[in-house]
Amino acid sequence: MVDTTGCGDAFRAGLIFGLFSGATTVEAILVGLKFGALKAQTRGSHCNGFCDSQTDG
Repeated sequence: MVDTTGCGDAFRAGLIFGLFSGATTVEAILVGLKFGALKAQTRGSHCNGFCDSQTDG
């Protein structure tokens, strides 16, 4: 873990993205968790450059 700034925002963005993409609630939560975890790996409040290989599966 590098920096937790913005992890909650990333989680919420992933959750909303998942729900609007037709995922079940549990699937959307998992997307949110992945987004939050990816954000924790970078310093600062932004994590630009997520790619599909990081968020799939």
